[in-house]
Amino acid sequence: MRREKWNKLFGNQFSQNISWVMLSNPGLVVKAKHRFLGEPKSPKEFLKESEIVFDRDYVVQYIAKKIISPLQPESYNELQKILSDAWKFYKENLQ
Repeated sequence: MRREKWNKLFGNQFSQNISWVMLSNPGLVVKAKHRFLGEPKSPKEFLKESEIVFDRDYVVQYIAKKIISPLQPESYNELQKILSDAWKFYKENLQ
């Protein structure tokens, strides 16, 4: 079975929610029928099942694109303050 990293996917590469499993080795491995970059377009029913690996790189880029970018912090220190408050809320309310 073909195995590729998430960044070889065609289309929205950030459609998978992040998970702690992605920080482990080898990361989160998902079986799916999907097109990859550089492949010709074909109907989904003709695609072969592949293993897609979502790893630490995915988590880092997901956080940058989906969390940091929309917040547009002016500095790293501002981002640290936000993360500190979020960590405090997590420890007090969600753990």
